[in-house]
Amino acid sequence: MFTSCKTRSAEVRDRAFIRCIGVEERENQEYVSIKIFGGDASEVYSGKGETVFSAIENAETMQSKNLFTGHIEQIIIGRGNLSEKLETMLSNNRITPACHVICTEENAEKIVKESDIPSTLSSCARKGTIMDRSISDILRGLKSECEMSVVPVIEGESLTMGIVSGNGIEKVLNDEESKGISWLNGRISDTVLALDRNTDFHIATSNVKIKTEVKQDDRLYIDFEVSVQAENSNGEKNNLAIEKIKDLCKSATDVCIYEYGCDSFGIENKLKLQQTKFFNEHKDNFREVLKNSVVRTEVKVN
Repeated sequence: MFTSCKTRSAEVRDRAFIRCIGVEERENQEYVSIKIFGGDASEVYSGKGETVFSAIENAETMQSKNLFTGHIEQIIIGRGNLSEKLETMLSNNRITPACHVICTEENAEKIVKESDIPSTLSSCARKGTIMDRSISDILRGLKSECEMSVVPVIEGESLTMGIVSGNGIEKVLNDEESKGISWLNGRISDTVLALDRNTDFHIATSNVKIKTEVKQDDRLYIDFEVSVQAENSNGEKNNLAIEKIKDLCKSATDVCIYEYGCDSFGIENKLKLQQTKFFNEHKDNFREVLKNSVVRTEVKVN
């Protein structure tokens, strides 16, 4: 027993636990940039190889410990095929499906070196300015009928949301569109909504219900019901907040649903349950169904 514990402790001491990793394709090879738990904030280990995991193994030569991938918090994915990279990372159970993902069209290595990505992502997600997404979340969207998903995106100094396909980023969203996605996924809590330069609206929690309906015109009608629990609210502030939230939600549905036919709200799952016959008849052109749908949003403040 004591020998086993000693061996296990030695194994832990011999490991460096990866916290954040950048992955990108250059000259038909995978490049990785790695930050470890407890390491110097400016210290990054780099490696390259034919696959992501061979690149990680080559990065081990830059320090004395084995690099352990099981506790990675964030992956920043740059150039290359997004779907293939995510599938590869899950292929041998060395990276958890719950690991959060950020995409970028810029230099992933530079972002890893210069930014505290885990802290930034966590803070923005709490405020509702972006919605964190795991490997499994993104792959679920890419394997859905619309073959698209949404993911946090770094562009310059900004962290917003973006629409992605299997090949990578299709559209980088602005702040309002990104916030609208968070609202329509019920991710807003314990935050402040600025109604104007002098008025704040304090939000405790929010949740969303989605209903689908098919009418005689054979069009899909999608109803979002957003419920907000607010602190110290009153009639006038409530009305201003409702209009503000509706505007944010509309900006998200305009680009995601009407422009790209991207289901980032769980509509497909609702259709399968609520309108099974309609879904089965139209799933082969589901993106066009979304683009031609009627979206309605109702906001209630309590």
